Amino acid sequence: MKLAAKSKQDKMLMCWALYSFLGLVLLVFLYYLGISTLWVYELQQLMMGAPMYLPEDAAMLSPIAGFILTIILTCSLTGALLMMHTIWRRLGILLWFLILLAGAVPVLSLWGVFYNALSPMISCTFAGMLVLIFPVKK
Repeated sequence: MKLAAKSKQDKMLMCWALYSFLGLVLLVFLYYLGISTLWVYELQQLMMGAPMYLPEDAAMLSPIAGFILTIILTCSLTGALLMMHTIWRRLGILLWFLILLAGAVPVLSLWGVFYNALSPMISCTFAGMLVLIFPVKK
């Protein structure tokens, strides 16, 4: 990828902003199409069944708080991945991050709280894949 930046720090900053923004744009696009709301409904129905038995009136994050949390997680993961030197380390960090994020859903449902981890997972996965495919060159 050819960028107009001069130093490596400028290139990393530009890639960080671009990849994070594109991950969030994908999330907004899926929300606009209605796909992500359908996935959230299906996830909530799955958590209401056995073995979690999440109540129908379970507490949830507000959509604004969820989007702000998604912005923070996407930007921090993208920045951390851009700092890594090897592709295997980036891939390992991305996979562990997604596993821990997916693990938050059943843990919080045991306390009667529904957490929509699909939004941050979609955004972080797309931004992480961009970091893996288009790394910053010297």
